[in-house]
Amino acid sequence: MDELKVKRAAMYEKLEELKKSSGAAWEELKAGLQKAGDEVDAAVQDAKEKYNATRSKEEPAETVTP
Repeated sequence: MDELKVKRAAMYEKLEELKKSSGAAWEELKAGLQKAGDEVDAAVQDAKEKYNATRSKEEPAETVTP
């Protein structure tokens, strides 16, 4: 979660830069925002997978009776 907070802060910093941007700077900024967004999405997906893996180990297995 700390990693997500850092990435979110970086994304907001880029948005602040956007307020001051011109044409060429906008393209550079847009690429940076896309990268930051992709990294946040990947980190969220990773966290979900880890949570689900941990949770599935904690739940008792279903027993099937004939």
